[in-house]
Amino acid sequence: MRVALAVTYDAASGRFETYPEERVPAILERLHQAELVVGFNVKRFDDPVLAGYTDDDLAALPTFDVCEAIQKRIGFRLPLDHVARETLGAARSADGLQSLRWWKEGRVGEIEAYCRQDAALLRDLVAFAGERGSLLFRTRAGSGGHSRSTRSAA
Repeated sequence: MRVALAVTYDAASGRFETYPEERVPAILERLHQAELVVGFNVKRFDDPVLAGYTDDDLAALPTFDVCEAIQKRIGFRLPLDHVARETLGAARSADGLQSLRWWKEGRVGEIEAYCRQDAALLRDLVAFAGERGSLLFRTRAGSGGHSRSTRSAA
């Protein structure tokens, strides 16, 4: 898989930045400069995709994967859309399969908006967890729960 584009959010500046494929070296440089890389499923998706562009060991970057933290705490993986709906009352605008269709149709603007919204959802989830010490989820049986963590970002 290749990069169509990536969107980051810098908590220090409060700014989003878009990186199309030709700017992958810039996003790799930015990740190496970051004090902490926070993502959702970043270790299982983003890092393997970016690994195709570098010989650097991306696993060595200081990374906090919210999806991984939830799985370690409750014993199973939850999708970003589920956690965002239950915790924030907000839904993702699309999914990865939709973004692939948009790419084939040349609808790069929609992909950027989708990626930017995902980054904003992650930002808001991290803020929620930092303030309340947990994220919310619902089990398959329909009961609610909290994913608590001793770290302020999960």
